[in-house]
Amino acid sequence: ERGRRARAEGRVEGDRSGVKVCASREAFAEWDESVVGTDGTDVVADRNGHSGATRCEGDGIDDDDDVERRARRRLNVVSYNLLAPAYVRPVDRRTGGVQKFAAFDWVRDDRVLEWSTRQPRILETLQASRAHVVCLQEVQFERDSRTEGNTEDPALPYTLPSWLRNGMQGYSWRIPSQSALQEIAARNVRVLGFDACIGNAILWRTDALQLAENAAEHPAAASTETAVADGLKSSMRFPRQATNRVMICLKGRPGGAAAAALGATTAALASGLWLPRTVFASLHLDATSEASRVRQLSSTLAVARAYYGRGAQIVLAGDLNSELKPGSPLARSDRRIAAPSDLQLAQECAEQLRFKALAAASKRANSSKADTSSSEEDGGHRALAVNEAPSLEEMTEWMNLHDHVRRVVVECRADLAKAPIGATRSAPPPFPVDSDDQERCIPAALDHVLHSAPASAVDEAKERLEVREVWPSLDQAPSSVVDEGLPSSDAPSDHLPIGVSFAVVRRGDGNGAGEHYLEELRERVELIEDNQEKRLQAFEQEFAVDGGEEVAGKGKKALRRRRSPEEIEAVRRKRAAWKELRVALEEERREFVSSFGNDIGRLCELDAIIEKKTRARTSRIGAVKIEVKSVLDAAESGEYSSIATQWINEFAK
Repeated sequence: ERGRRARAEGRVEGDRSGVKVCASREAFAEWDESVVGTDGTDVVADRNGHSGATRCEGDGIDDDDDVERRARRRLNVVSYNLLAPAYVRPVDRRTGGVQKFAAFDWVRDDRVLEWSTRQPRILETLQASRAHVVCLQEVQFERDSRTEGNTEDPALPYTLPSWLRNGMQGYSWRIPSQSALQEIAARNVRVLGFDACIGNAILWRTDALQLAENAAEHPAAASTETAVADGLKSSMRFPRQATNRVMICLKGRPGGAAAAALGATTAALASGLWLPRTVFASLHLDATSEASRVRQLSSTLAVARAYYGRGAQIVLAGDLNSELKPGSPLARSDRRIAAPSDLQLAQECAEQLRFKALAAASKRANSSKADTSSSEEDGGHRALAVNEAPSLEEMTEWMNLHDHVRRVVVECRADLAKAPIGATRSAPPPFPVDSDDQERCIPAALDHVLHSAPASAVDEAKERLEVREVWPSLDQAPSSVVDEGLPSSDAPSDHLPIGVSFAVVRRGDGNGAGEHYLEELRERVELIEDNQEKRLQAFEQEFAVDGGEEVAGKGKKALRRRRSPEEIEAVRRKRAAWKELRVALEEERREFVSSFGNDIGRLCELDAIIEKKTRARTSRIGAVKIEVKSVLDAAESGEYSSIATQWINEFAK
């Protein structure tokens, strides 16, 4: 309602907690050629050198000259759900008709849905942005015919479509794995009747950014020795690239021809885009199930930490298929979003139950073997009425999802923040309250950029990302544009592109008080470990048991004399005592870690101290290699344990 009032009052160029809304979706083209004025403000200059509007101050950059070109001091990120041409009014072979969500009944002019009309405008938007990183969803890939010249050959691998390869000069890209692409292509052949391979992609500017994924930068190398990382299979070093999640780790590129072309003469610009190791992920989360979205987000965060380490920053961008309302579990990924009220929790839970019932009904209708009779239960999902409240069991499950997201965010040390973007999609609601709502288009904020930075001064990066400007959304559009729905004559996709400009802010190296705290924290950890080591030594002395004398053979196959009943009883007492001692030691460490609460900054400092001590005493490289593999495998399923949690569970090994 606030958005509708704002649109009724005209175009909104307001300030959102210090974040500016751009006047258009082409502003990124100017930010690459900014200069610093004598007063320290960031003055935008166009390609002819004419200065324009003043931008934000205080980005933490030290400049030696009065006027210095700083073309790559901003990190500009764009995300765009392209609406794949294969998903526009396709005939579902299971039903013989077009699915409701793909019919676009609200579009009055069919020409706006034609790919020949939409594709040039999409490319124009991407080119004009000159973004450093572009996260795309619903890219329709094509067979790589650059060597064979036959786009229909099923043996050829999939690659980025030619209009993107040729149109986005100066960019490199990452796409899903070939196995994932073949899987979605086979599904579309089965369901839609034609070979349409669709998924996510990430493009990045090679003049400003470079890969940060070599073996030496793998977290296994950081935690043990480089030899361990070199011993890992190449498939283990990098996460699996799925059609709905593509990830990459990038860092700033030092120098380069681009810096020279802009007239850079100082060391500050010669370093190129000043960006520490940052994990970028292009996401397209499940459209119907919040539980699935939670699993996908959890897996993304776990994989980012397991593969790229706790020190890397994280930027997640894409179509999350969620408005991140306070009552949504996914909203708990941003701890700055206000805690939900009981009413908000119940409302979001009820809406999700209706979504699941609708999805189950659609799945049943699409199955030739399904029972088409009506039922109160819909594939195990209750079909809630519009004003019906969820049951106690349903609310309990909903709250468990909230708790899970909170745990994952803290365990992965991912202090995420949501960029203030606004509504990006306009279509009729899936659950109309009355007949008028069936045709009326409603705006929804489904596309987001979530970002984090190392939360502690002891982390490897000394910079953080701060949102400075965002592209305009439907919140700034006239009501007529919202009511028309997307796609439209003004928007070539059913989602608006989103853009965020980050300032890479250098942090100080800390003060004396901070160093004093870290030293005190080290002493507390050492005191706990020293006391526990003494208890372990006392335990071994008290329960020393003769293992029996070897009588024949060598090693594990050696024969031993049979223990006496007294010795067997002593072993049993030792095992029982060890179990009791282990619980006590773990509880002592758990209480110590719990004293930090959910303060991710302090927990990061604790992780760094424990990691350094553990690395110093690690000697069995082979055992560490196995542990790294298990961590990576678990991360793919969304399981990740922080260093502090591993420290607590150390005795279980």
